[in-house]
Amino acid sequence: TGANSGKATCQYSDTGDEGDYINFFKTNSFSHEQELGLGQGNYTYYIKCFDAGGNTDTETVTFKVETDTAAPAVVRAFHDGNNLKIITNEEATCVFNDKEAIGCGYDLADGIDMYSIDGKEHSREWNTLLTYYIKCSDDYGNQPNPDQCSIIAKPFNI
Repeated sequence: TGANSGKATCQYSDTGDEGDYINFFKTNSFSHEQELGLGQGNYTYYIKCFDAGGNTDTETVTFKVETDTAAPAVVRAFHDGNNLKIITNEEATCVFNDKEAIGCGYDLADGIDMYSIDGKEHSREWNTLLTYYIKCSDDYGNQPNPDQCSIIAKPFNI
């Protein structure tokens, strides 16, 4: 368990070179934290912890950062029973406007909610008298531009 019941100081480095280590922002405790403002890419960090008794431990951590800057895409729209259904390529919240004069020029907060169970499949009542101007947003706030829709759906009967 080490000196002082495991209390330690931890440092990190992106090179692993001695003299290149920086103390974690939150350290000198039993848990250690450090925020890193990293962009997309692959990273390797070297971690070194030591306590007052001279005990030392090192670890190498490799990870990949991926970023999501794209709005959810509607990959399918179809008629299912009494519903218009759309499927998105990622979990999303979808809303619609059915006022042709406004079209896609509305804020997400002003849209009418579409129903969803799993976040990828969204539905609303099938109504051949309406045009659905649909916008979808993901958990990161990615959404279409203010004057654009994710999809415009116009139900019809054959």
